[in-house]
Amino acid sequence: MSLEVHVDWQGESHLVGRLDAAERSAPVSFEYAAEWLQRPYAFAMDPTSLPLQRGVQHGKSLFGAIQDCGPDRWGRVLIERAVRKKVMAQKPYRGNLTTPLDVSQRDGCDFQWVGKGCLDPGEPALCSLSLTMCLLMHSNLVIGCLSILGMAAGLGVTLAAEPARSQGLSARSNHWAFQPLKPGTPPQPRDAAWARNPIDSFVLHRLEQEPLPPAPESGRATWLRRVTLDLTGLPPEPQALDAFLADVRTDAHERAVDELLRSPHYGERWAQHWLDVVRYADTEGFEFNSERPHAWPYRDYVIQAFNQHVPYDRFIREQIVGDLLGQDAATGFLVAASFLPPGQVGKDEPSKRLARQDALDEIVVNLGSTFLGLSAGCARCHDHKSDPISQRDYFRFQALVAGVEYDDRDLRTPEAEALRKEASELKGRIAGFEMRLAQLVPMAQPGSETVRRPAVHARMNVDRLSPVRARKLRFTVRATNSLEPCIDELEVFNPAGDNIALATSGARVTSSGDTAVADRHELCRIHDGHYGNSYSWRSNEKGRGWVIVEFADEHVVDRVFWGRDREGKLSDRLATDYLIEVAGESGGWQTVADATDRKPYVPGQPAETAFATAGLGATETAEAGRILEERKQLEARLKTREVGSKVFAGKFRKPDRIHFLSRGDPEQPQDEVIPAGLGILGGSELAVDSGDGDRRKALADFIASPSNPLTARVMANRIWQRHF
Repeated sequence: MSLEVHVDWQGESHLVGRLDAAERSAPVSFEYAAEWLQRPYAFAMDPTSLPLQRGVQHGKSLFGAIQDCGPDRWGRVLIERAVRKKVMAQKPYRGNLTTPLDVSQRDGCDFQWVGKGCLDPGEPALCSLSLTMCLLMHSNLVIGCLSILGMAAGLGVTLAAEPARSQGLSARSNHWAFQPLKPGTPPQPRDAAWARNPIDSFVLHRLEQEPLPPAPESGRATWLRRVTLDLTGLPPEPQALDAFLADVRTDAHERAVDELLRSPHYGERWAQHWLDVVRYADTEGFEFNSERPHAWPYRDYVIQAFNQHVPYDRFIREQIVGDLLGQDAATGFLVAASFLPPGQVGKDEPSKRLARQDALDEIVVNLGSTFLGLSAGCARCHDHKSDPISQRDYFRFQALVAGVEYDDRDLRTPEAEALRKEASELKGRIAGFEMRLAQLVPMAQPGSETVRRPAVHARMNVDRLSPVRARKLRFTVRATNSLEPCIDELEVFNPAGDNIALATSGARVTSSGDTAVADRHELCRIHDGHYGNSYSWRSNEKGRGWVIVEFADEHVVDRVFWGRDREGKLSDRLATDYLIEVAGESGGWQTVADATDRKPYVPGQPAETAFATAGLGATETAEAGRILEERKQLEARLKTREVGSKVFAGKFRKPDRIHFLSRGDPEQPQDEVIPAGLGILGGSELAVDSGDGDRRKALADFIASPSNPLTARVMANRIWQRHF
């Protein structure tokens, strides 16, 4: 069976090649037509946009992998479209083309030349010698292909260079928006006396062309209300209105505007416009929509920048490389947009590569749309359909931000450093209070019928033990309030107050099984010294599971702390029935605590804290109450200190190596690209091994350059949009 591929181009029908798939289980080969090969520039066109001649829709592609380089990649795209539409030379084929073909055998598609005279000495060919050999590996036309291969070698065929841009891209670069800025003079309207400033001249000149008369001048009170709402988002104060109406000076309007620009509400209002542009959010989005508790420093930076009237070129640079300019929070711009949180990314390598590409794409999209007014992300899979951005331009531009990661990090300011120091001191004092409180909670009495202890609590539970020597401790979950049990930290203390279960203390852990998701819930999280769901262990069995902690040496153990989520955000997957056992050097497990002497867990009922005072004497109750109150105050102070010392502004590291991706697919990498600005705007190139700081600085210089015509035009349009 032979299938010819024709396209309509420049008003005529052109034969591109012939598909040969005659027998079941036979390799598929595609032959380029001599006529098509005589047009090397044809391969610069997008094969997905060439109109196929005739045919009917067929939803299933018939081809597997084809070498993804040069004309073979181009041909594959066209072939798959052609087969789906069953384009025939004479009429649409109405049979089932999938029947005689065995997909499992089609692991390659062979390219060769059709006809004679398509290659002349000195003319570049579309396949190199080594590439042709690679394509012949599965050919059933070896003899014919080898003769063509010999002819190509004898003629000294060379590999054609891929054009940097198609003719369409070049034509789009002539659009006025990409031309250099030129000084201009306001037009001269016929009623020149009406215009009070250059903007009035432009407006009136346009109205006169329609022709339309200008609207009547508004009253002074109306004017002040409009400009106040414009600049601050608030109506004018009565006192401000009275003062303006009483001001008879000729520059009263200018004075009113200057006063509004000095208002702190000006920065708040215009920061809102900017944050909308950059897609700022306090949450991650998606179905979980988890909070970004440290995103606000970037918001406050933007407000401050508008109120301080920071020059726009510096405003740009600070948001891209502010960590090097003393404005650390400003780089929150780079990660302001959405991305897939780590917990929603699969653990397999392809999923990780795709998530990383999606994250980098969000940064590129935000840079392009915010500063340049370009939808750069459209060039991720192919040359842009309307803007003069090639796919290669896209990946070179992406390489400039390849060292940026989405994450919280310490805010590098003197104020934040002071807050972190105070937070560390507060944590130490809180830990001391917890140790003192642990001495006051009732002793665990496993198997007891007397209920002396509070019900389990999602945030933290304390099991106070009779001192016992142990080399190992086993925590067994026998029931939960829902799903698989989850424990964020299992802490085991000796009488001196040392947590001997920490990995840093030499302890090792084993479990009944784990349900790890991306970068969380691994077994190692249960003794890493961090709290919260992101640092928790999860069993792989619904309602049950166990963990064994083996200490570096035998120790005396007298307390065990554990919880579902010490941050207090989650209460599902809580162990409601459990057993704690220890074993010494000689082996043999001994039960030291369980849930039998605790109150029953009741879903939806407010639970007592781990340090409930029920069962204590009057003196112990008074002391515990005083300590609990001090601890509560310390925790409130700690929360404010921790929030003020971090920022969601991205982490900077050694840049990834960025490759040209066929169709934007991370699983189809081609050659490595160098970091560079968009070619249409004259972006400079950097070395492939340049560091993150150098790349982002070059990016900031490229966007903020006075010779970049888009940056000023885009911002002028934004200002015009918000005012008029």
